[in-house]
Amino acid sequence: MISQNSVIGKGSEIGKGVFLKNSILMDNVKVGDYSYLVGTIIADKSRIGKWNHLREDTIVGEEVLTRDGVLLNRETIILPNKEVTEPIYERGKIIL
Repeated sequence: MISQNSVIGKGSEIGKGVFLKNSILMDNVKVGDYSYLVGTIIADKSRIGKWNHLREDTIVGEEVLTRDGVLLNRETIILPNKEVTEPIYERGKIIL
């Protein structure tokens, strides 16, 4: 389901069963199947794995890769060119 309050950039791909609400996906973003994104901003060329859960006020920088099954808790910030392989449970964590 994609809500009316979401913006999807040019060349972006959304997998099946994705829940997208109040979010911004910039250009050439790929979101894996069955992921849940609410209130997030995903920068250009990032890849969100399958079964990811990105909570409110999360910001993902350019060319970030999140592996399958990753949780990013509220207010997480991932700087560009990072790979996230494990859940981030801490609220407001910044990945440098």
